[in-house]
Amino acid sequence: MLEAIIKGRNQAGSSSVELLGIESASVPEEKREARAATVLPAEVGLWALLATITMLFAGFSSAYLVRRAAPDWVPIYCPPVLWVSTALLVLSSVALEVAKTRRRMNRAGAVRSWLLAGVGLGLAFLGGQFFAWNQLSARGIFLPTSPHSSFFYMLTGVHAAHVLGGIGGLFYALSRRGSPATRPGSADPVALCATYWHFVTGVWIYLFGLLFIWR
Repeated sequence: MLEAIIKGRNQAGSSSVELLGIESASVPEEKREARAATVLPAEVGLWALLATITMLFAGFSSAYLVRRAAPDWVPIYCPPVLWVSTALLVLSSVALEVAKTRRRMNRAGAVRSWLLAGVGLGLAFLGGQFFAWNQLSARGIFLPTSPHSSFFYMLTGVHAAHVLGGIGGLFYALSRRGSPATRPGSADPVALCATYWHFVTGVWIYLFGLLFIWR
């Protein structure tokens, strides 16, 4: 979904710039600066996506809090690997922020390295989640075992799906790393991916705290 937004909106932005290219020579400097300051379609699409995901997890959180107040609520075991996977996701977010900075400097080689680091850490995070699920299943804790386990598997599974979507966007950003970072009318795919990734990192920290820290 993230990759589709980046591709579609960037193409729309590029077409608009081409149509306006004939007029650019006669447009006053103030108007050109105003156009540059406008929000790009890809950015609007990204923030609309993030708003939708926020509402999704807000709904899950409300249901979780209501159910947790019931007298039959029993907390489940917290796999220690979740602390490691949380650290890996935070590090991947740092890697993408560095990639965004290198992108502004038009250092394609460094951008590639940091994007690959982000992808690798993201995949390691998903591996940690899978290992946590295995640890719980080894203890006899499955989706229908208890209300807490049901919410754990559901929330972590939905979040993992959004991380996979972010990884798809990162591969697209890797294919565009050599293009100019400041092309008028087009959003930077690396910056868009970094924003999305910071968001899913923040969502995971919130979910981890909700599920296991704030009892």
